[in-house]
Amino acid sequence: MTKKTKIEEFIEKFAHEIKDSNAAIFLGSGLSSLAGYPSWEGLLQEEAKEIKLDVKKEINDLPTLAQYIENVKKRKSLSDKIKKTFSNKMGITDTHKILSSLPITQYWTTNYDSLIEDTFVYRNTKTIVYTDEKNLAQKQGDAKVFIYKMHGTYTNPNRAIITKTDYEKYFNTHEMFLAHFKASLSNKTFLFIGYSFSDINISYVLSRIKNIYKTNRRDHYWIFEKPKHDDNEVIDEFKYKKRKYQLFKSDIIKYGINLIEVNSYNEINGILEKIRKQVNNKNILISGAIEKESTNYQEVCDLAEKISKKLIVEGYKIFTGFGKNIGSYVINGAFEGCTTKGYDFNENVKVFPFPYNANLSDEKRKEQFTKLRSNMIAPTCKMIVLCGQEYDKNNNLIDSPGVFEEYELSKNQGNQLVPIYASGGAAKTIAQKENIFHFDNLDNLDDMVSLIISSLN
Repeated sequence: MTKKTKIEEFIEKFAHEIKDSNAAIFLGSGLSSLAGYPSWEGLLQEEAKEIKLDVKKEINDLPTLAQYIENVKKRKSLSDKIKKTFSNKMGITDTHKILSSLPITQYWTTNYDSLIEDTFVYRNTKTIVYTDEKNLAQKQGDAKVFIYKMHGTYTNPNRAIITKTDYEKYFNTHEMFLAHFKASLSNKTFLFIGYSFSDINISYVLSRIKNIYKTNRRDHYWIFEKPKHDDNEVIDEFKYKKRKYQLFKSDIIKYGINLIEVNSYNEINGILEKIRKQVNNKNILISGAIEKESTNYQEVCDLAEKISKKLIVEGYKIFTGFGKNIGSYVINGAFEGCTTKGYDFNENVKVFPFPYNANLSDEKRKEQFTKLRSNMIAPTCKMIVLCGQEYDKNNNLIDSPGVFEEYELSKNQGNQLVPIYASGGAAKTIAQKENIFHFDNLDNLDDMVSLIISSLN
């Protein structure tokens, strides 16, 4: 047997922690930079010039630089800069989208921007955002995700942690915040993403870990890019950087953090995708719709009911957009499966009904439906397609464009595709495109169910 690499071991272990609801994410500024926001250096560059300092020469002590700016220009200068910079909304990154498709309920960050909050707005997931001591007492209500912004947020820049004084007073000004952090470090396995070993924020976070978390430490993980030889960097400087990195690696072990080294941050999404597939491997989308005039109408509906029951019994979770006519059979079968196994229906069946009668323009309808489909498909790893037919505006029976869109989204996500050729409609067309022809007979539905289940990997 081939020995697993460190990355493979990490993927397996962290996926297990997620499944057990024991995982948390800590997001660094690297993810914000990926979206287009400036680094600390970029944020302070103009202000530094105004007080006649060079931000590049102060790169190793940016909180002190921020302190000088505050001393000379008052706090308002920094606050205005933070608010203006991060009020500019950037697009959600693929990394944020992958993370939000995982059943992780706790996120920590030192970033001022609202990328993680915006991601969950996109997912239609209710969150609570904690930014300082004052709002830690918020009632959780029906929130599903909890976001802790350790250094504040751009919407309240006067409370943001940025100057040397802010950092020095943190243990006094954020005592309750640190208590929450200590509790999370004790009962969650953290994954740190988006920090370099020279990042000033992670240095302060590590110092807090060292001070508040000395015994009974859990293992945590940090995806980390190995030092690279930059353009125009002299060889002695690169050797020095590598040596410092080796010393950093030796030091980081004291904090109970396992470094997961990558050659480039471009590898992160691939690693997260593998985690997603392990965590969501038993999540399956049943896509389809059928008209009563469609060929094999009753057989397809009966198959939807039978396969839904069998999937639940076999430990799968079903995601469905409640397609016309087929949707009710999916729900009936899934309910029977849950009853048979004593499962909670709401925990094992996720229904995403589409507001077909909503008063929306064609453009807005398409935008909203695409978003709804994207959110429905994001947590899945497999897709079964049953028929997929509807009437167009001229009353012609056509393959369903919505089913095709769900197919494209699922395929782009790398989901396993199981189009039932014999059910006709969009499923038949997709089967032809994908060269999947072994689901070609509805004569014996029990045999078809067995064949579908055995094909799932």
